[in-house]
Amino acid sequence: LHGDIVSSITPETIEQPPLDLVLIVDTSASMAHDDRLEHTKDGLMQLVGELAPEDRVALVTYDSDVEIHANLAEPRDDEALLAAIAALEPEGSTAFYAGLEAGLAMAHDALDPIGAEDRASRAILVSDGVPSKGVIDRDEILAMADGYTKAGIQLSAIGVGADVDPTLLLRLAEQSGGGYYGLATAADIAPIFVEELHTLRLPIARNVSLTVTPSPGIRFQETLGAGQQATTTASEVQIDLPLVTLVTRDDGGEAEGDRRGGGSALFIVGTYDEDLDLTAVGRVVLRYLPMDATVAVEHELLLDAPLPLGKFGDEAIYSHETMIKSYAVVNAYLGLREAAEGARCNPACTAELLSRLDANLGAIQGHLPDDEDIRDDRELIQKFHANVVAYMHEKDEPAAAPGSCDRCGSCCYYDDVCSVATVGGAPSDGRQWSWLFAVFAGLGWAAWRRR
Repeated sequence: LHGDIVSSITPETIEQPPLDLVLIVDTSASMAHDDRLEHTKDGLMQLVGELAPEDRVALVTYDSDVEIHANLAEPRDDEALLAAIAALEPEGSTAFYAGLEAGLAMAHDALDPIGAEDRASRAILVSDGVPSKGVIDRDEILAMADGYTKAGIQLSAIGVGADVDPTLLLRLAEQSGGGYYGLATAADIAPIFVEELHTLRLPIARNVSLTVTPSPGIRFQETLGAGQQATTTASEVQIDLPLVTLVTRDDGGEAEGDRRGGGSALFIVGTYDEDLDLTAVGRVVLRYLPMDATVAVEHELLLDAPLPLGKFGDEAIYSHETMIKSYAVVNAYLGLREAAEGARCNPACTAELLSRLDANLGAIQGHLPDDEDIRDDRELIQKFHANVVAYMHEKDEPAAAPGSCDRCGSCCYYDDVCSVATVGGAPSDGRQWSWLFAVFAGLGWAAWRRR
């Protein structure tokens, strides 16, 4: 089932304001590995060359100590800024909290008072490790950052290497409307700075609350698409967001090999009683405060199924054509998640799951032959399957016997891979269904990137 709550705000209605940008860069000793700092410096220099004349930039670095190389209060001096970037060297430990706080405080102090010229306020954080000096508690770091970003500062985070805390960086980006980039290799760092510069991020609403309640006989199981922001129970999905940000590119579109994606869709998975004789599925209430207003706005959406739920058969029914791809991509994610969890403990069932998952997506791809996302997902699934099979051959493990994986908790997801779908290891009762909500269509609280 598909429902839209559409905002009238589009990129065409908003002009990109001058930018106040704070660059917060990890220069600890580990940044020497794989030339991480050198690649970061290359990206920073490229960014300086792309700035508009009216943009202002600050540079903050942190290792064992915090150093401010340029601030937003002074006129921009590109020559001095480039020299400061070139002189950066890796050393010391990681005073993550102190560096992040210094950068966000600088951005906050430069926020325009009411009535002044509008300026966008953003920060980009680079890290290759976990906090090791000063405050290292994740919740304390998130609370500190939230205090600054609620004022309208977007923070994007770049994590490079295997030693970062991806949960911390992702949540920092999510709670401020910024982007998160998790990079395996240092060579991928440099292009991201210019990409971020050309990604328009403007706050459009604050104190956003989305509440979804089901009709009697329907139970929620899981919410996808809201990260840590969603609280899901059988009788309600609640999402509270301090800020919603318009995200779009202003550089004329994507180049070949560039990242795709983004958006603000929620996918809610649940079950219903098999004999349920109703079409009214549930209610969605969206409340938010526009950035320039003091009175909240509320929208309500009632969702109806195309026929009584109890009359649904085994064949998939889509209430809107956009659900075909959305359902496919979400199932790919759920299948890969189950495969990742089960690969080590039950490779035979994992191989069976991946084989069926690829076949299911192949059937859907017949309806969407030119879709690059489904094509790339299938390629990833096939590589994963080949790796699992190779592992089984190495360990001389037999393939799964027919029917042996149908009720395997480590091999189930929300499709027909298994006869019983599970949540938290418990078999579900009733039939499976899914909702897709496109909220603020085209606008998002987190910009998700795919390479």
